[in-house]
Amino acid sequence: MNLVDICKYFLVTTLMMTMCMATSYSAHAQNKENLPQDVKRFLHDAEICQYLSGEWDESLPRERKIILSKEMNKACSDISLRQNRIKKKYYDNKIIMEQITPYDF
Repeated sequence: MNLVDICKYFLVTTLMMTMCMATSYSAHAQNKENLPQDVKRFLHDAEICQYLSGEWDESLPRERKIILSKEMNKACSDISLRQNRIKKKYYDNKIIMEQITPYDF
């Protein structure tokens, strides 16, 4: 195999990998768009809960702690229960299970 053949092989392999990754990403995004409303709401709130929990710090000013606490209570108070309900409701739906399983509440 000469240098030209190696370059051609590398180029073709790279293009194929890029196409596969783009197709996979597109399917993933499309899957999220087609989810049931209860799952979409859960995923939205789960993202907020994770964000807010990352914001919490004992060194924050009292006012900021109060605001964060209110927001966390609003979005996160029943998040674990909702996740369990969705898991039971859609236990046989691989796409939904892949979306909600990464969250650990």
